[in-house]
Amino acid sequence: MSVLVVCDSGLGGLDIAANLMRNPTPGPVWDLVFLNAYPQHGRGFNDLPDSRTRQEVLRCVFEGMRKFAPDQCLLACNTLSVLHEQLRAWYEPPFPVTGILDCTTSLLVQYLRQNPDAKLLLLGTITTISSGLYQQRLVQNGIPSAQVASLPCPGLATLIEQNPLAPALRQAIAAIARQARELFADLPAELGIAFCCTHFGYATAFWQEEFARQFSCHLEFLNPNQDLTCPGNIASFRYVSRTALNPGQAEAMSPLFTDDAAPIAKALQHAVADESLFSLPPSF
Repeated sequence: MSVLVVCDSGLGGLDIAANLMRNPTPGPVWDLVFLNAYPQHGRGFNDLPDSRTRQEVLRCVFEGMRKFAPDQCLLACNTLSVLHEQLRAWYEPPFPVTGILDCTTSLLVQYLRQNPDAKLLLLGTITTISSGLYQQRLVQNGIPSAQVASLPCPGLATLIEQNPLAPALRQAIAAIARQARELFADLPAELGIAFCCTHFGYATAFWQEEFARQFSCHLEFLNPNQDLTCPGNIASFRYVSRTALNPGQAEAMSPLFTDDAAPIAKALQHAVADESLFSLPPSF
């Protein structure tokens, strides 16, 4: 059996793992290891002081993956995919890695080419948005920079995975929608809202409702999670993490997977932390 590691700094990438379970295709039979790369309780990648430190932690994550002997790694995380692009200047893991940047870029370019009068709003973590990588890739594909706006959403991914139905989450998304409206002096004919964080789709209903309060134009929500795929079918699933889930987190997240990705729901309910999963660099 081949080993597929799906990696995220948190639980957003479980949506991608679930898509792989729901949509088997001809190809390898996979033992899927979901590796939650959140480095330390209360201190995630976006809390680290600079890009170099984030890259060094990601290198440690890749080194920790060696014990699973992966045949393929999917980075089901925009933040980690951005860092991987930067890390490649000085380190490459000894196994193939596919991030989410390419499939997201393809989705966004296709949308804007099919809807030339639309504007696009990129939503993501501070690391993803401040890197400017998506903006650069869109320009390289002939998209005018004036057609694209971006807005970082600090702390939102963590809030979502605590409870994707929490009233506090709706309030946070409502605040983001108000900030987004201020970015557009004139209301666009159509607005594409790109989820450049794999967590954001868990709260789609909140996004739809709160953005509709601020924008009277047609809204199109673009979620690339379903586009990060790997041929084959999933025979087994494991969840591993350096950090423990917070109280109530498994109860809040596991119902999202109970019906059609039950191994994920079960794994969350029995999740344990393993600090030996990967080491942290001296600069951490």
